[in-house]
Amino acid sequence: MIKIDRSKFIEPSVLVKNNSSLTGERKMVIDYFENGGAKVKFKLYKRSSVQTTIRKIFNEKCAYCEGKFNKNSYGHIEHWRPKGAVEENPLHKGYYWLASEWTNLLWACPVCNSRKYKGNKFPLQPGSSYAYKSKDKLILEAPLLLDPCKDDPQKHIEYSMEGLIRGITNIGEKSIEVYGLKRPELTVDRLVKASEIKRIVETILLLIENTVTLQSNIQNMLSDSQIKGTILKNEGKIIEHLTELSSRRSEEAEYCGMNRYLIKGFCKEYEDNKIFIGLMKKYKLL
Repeated sequence: MIKIDRSKFIEPSVLVKNNSSLTGERKMVIDYFENGGAKVKFKLYKRSSVQTTIRKIFNEKCAYCEGKFNKNSYGHIEHWRPKGAVEENPLHKGYYWLASEWTNLLWACPVCNSRKYKGNKFPLQPGSSYAYKSKDKLILEAPLLLDPCKDDPQKHIEYSMEGLIRGITNIGEKSIEVYGLKRPELTVDRLVKASEIKRIVETILLLIENTVTLQSNIQNMLSDSQIKGTILKNEGKIIEHLTELSSRRSEEAEYCGMNRYLIKGFCKEYEDNKIFIGLMKKYKLL
């Protein structure tokens, strides 16, 4: 999981106009639940312009597990604060007034948002109280779940080279549990990606070592064009692998959160290798 800056995207006009209208879905829904008005179905968040934008915000990945979807697995709009019910509080009717609230809409995979995992779950920290109606202040709530558009998951979650994920705070641990981020298929997939990160870093380190050795030899063999050619070839491969490492760190990459954590760990492990650290800084990997 990574922090997403949704401010780079403009809220779909259909939400802005409808939510501000006295006859819009939000006003009608509030009237139904709080004033006994006519029943209204939640439809606004399903509009194509909303789904398209939300999907782009999260780079076609699940906001929780960061898995990418393929033609056999479709994502959908997820309500961080559930719109129809709250599993931890049977008396709660759900955050119906936030059903079309821009900041409450995320993109999730069918598994993370299944009833087994996130579904209608929305736990709060002990001592915190729920907002039940549209006029209640959400700021008084203390959610036990990470919101990837507000929180920095790196402060709450850590990973291992085996693809394992662990919470380093109570919010991180609860989020992992509720979002189902320890499920076996995810762990195996993360293991594969973690192994690839390790291979890339080890290859870069080996190429650096070989290049340094060749550069040392060439001082006594200035006419040896073969050694010079090998050095240039090594340097080209180093750049190629650094570029690949950079792509694994980008927001678009699957399991970007884990990739960034592991890359940072390798920088710490090899902090005495000035050439390696210099290159990592140059390519903004540190």
